[in-house]
Amino acid sequence: MIQRVEEQTKRKNPYEETGIQGRGRLWYDEANYAADALLVTGIGDNAERCKFLAIQRRDGTWGTPGGFHDRGESSREAALRELGEEAVANVNLVARRFQGEAACIYEGYGPDPRNTDDAWIETSLYLFTLPPRVADELVIAAGDDAIDARWIDESEMDAYAWYASHKGRIQEGLKIYKSKTQ
Repeated sequence: MIQRVEEQTKRKNPYEETGIQGRGRLWYDEANYAADALLVTGIGDNAERCKFLAIQRRDGTWGTPGGFHDRGESSREAALRELGEEAVANVNLVARRFQGEAACIYEGYGPDPRNTDDAWIETSLYLFTLPPRVADELVIAAGDDAIDARWIDESEMDAYAWYASHKGRIQEGLKIYKSKTQ
């Protein structure tokens, strides 16, 4: 049997076998690039307690605002754009006022139920931090494919159902945030 050239050169998911063929619900064969934003702020004057911005997805689970890159967009730009589309009406305030450079705290495979043997998500997670007085100026509003957006106190994480690997990544991001604020 003769295979077409494109079938011969197409890569398979190098991270896991899902048993699902084709692109499934993803845009492209092979890697689909995404980026998420973890926006964190302190609670009052207490640097030891913090909260982060999360969105509720259409499936009822919670996660960080994020999505796929637009053509020609960097991961950081995609994370900031998705933050604005899904959770923060005045995202330009975040872009101007976050403390320091946005830190890329994860880059790699994105465990996701949409992954197949032929298409998968590779993602980046950016940590944006704001002082509480600036975070209080944000207009939090669910948009795009989010049905809710809100600040979540780190102590309340277990009260929410989290999408895919978001809970673990958020916890790692909060550790990084605290290590830099203490």
